[in-house]
Amino acid sequence: MPRRLLYALGGGAIGATAGFFLACVIILVGAGVFWLFIFGDDIWPASAENALVAFGGLIWLLGVVGGGIAGWKRAVETEARLS
Repeated sequence: MPRRLLYALGGGAIGATAGFFLACVIILVGAGVFWLFIFGDDIWPASAENALVAFGGLIWLLGVVGGGIAGWKRAVETEARLS
């Protein structure tokens, strides 16, 4: 398997893990802000829950893609240094 692909997969795995934890934090903070400042104890609309989940998913996806890109760039730098 090419070195670039291995680095990209490794970076993507690290990005997926970091993105998961960051998405959890974003969802929890967003839910706290919604609860304290926007909706309170009233019934939340379904769109608020959908927005929290969608934003968390977007954060996770950005972590995966960012990790993959970082791994790919690292492989390019390593190959240039070894050549």
